Amino acid sequence: MRDIDRIEPFLDRLGQLWKGLPDFRFGQLIYLLMDELNIDIFFPEEDEWIKAMETIKQRFKIGENSNTKDE
Repeated sequence: MRDIDRIEPFLDRLGQLWKGLPDFRFGQLIYLLMDELNIDIFFPEEDEWIKAMETIKQRFKIGENSNTKDE
């Protein structure tokens, strides 16, 4: 069984990304992540999703100015 403790940190990071892009609907956010991963979303491990989230945060400059949130 996979480590259950991996879930909350992952969801926290997803929440941080979404708060930085508050006009995105959930499907748009997932689509953006899927496009960044460039593979079937069934296969990536959480660390690969997190890397994609970080890339998107950099691209959209999330947390780098006062108009976006990064908690």
